[in-house]
Order: sequence, then structure tokens, then C-alpha cells
Amino acid sequence: MSGKQQTDAESPFSPQQEEQAPRQVHDRFLRASLKNIPISKAIIRSRLPAELDELCQWETFKAEVPQTFSKKLKETIADSIFSVKMTDGDELYLVVHVEHHTRPKY
Repeated sequence: MSGKQQTDAESPFSPQQEEQAPRQVHDRFLRASLKNIPISKAIIRSRLPAELDELCQWETFKAEVPQTFSKKLKETIADSIFSVKMTDGDELYLVVHVEHHTRPKY
């Protein structure tokens, strides 16, 4: 800090910041991992059906700016949003949401 007192609103531990940050350690880890494009691409490709994977031009894979989408989508459904161009020229948007369960759900 440059000689200025940090206010509660500016503090990373303020109530406003707490509401925006994931509360669980695994959520923070996942969101940090998803910011790494090669990791994100590998995770997504491993979960897509082979037919869909083959239609994607993976060199165009990129993270999208969350403000492009609704606030509700970002806060309640999406951990991250990505896009990739398809071989037919269309753009595919990939909404990533991961849930943690203490016990596996079969």
C-alpha cells in the first residue's frame, strides 16, 4: 500500500469480496486451473463425445469474458465459459460447471 490505509471495501477479506469468492478450497483450485488454457482444453476434450471433438478447431479455443454473458449464468451455473470454432464455421460456447461431492454419486 502506498501510505494509504486500506478500507474494508478494498480488503480481500471484506464481506463484499467474500460473497464473490468461492467458499470452498476445491472451488478456488478448480477456477484457478480453468484459467490455464491447455488444462481447460484437456479437461473439456476428455468429456466431449468423439463426434463433437472432431468437429472442433481446437487451435481457436479461448476463454470468454464473463461479462459477455448474464450475471446469473456466471454466478449460478458457470465456473468458466469458453468458445471454439467449428469446422462448419459456427462458434460453440462451452459452459463449464463442476460440482464437488464428498461421496461419489453413481
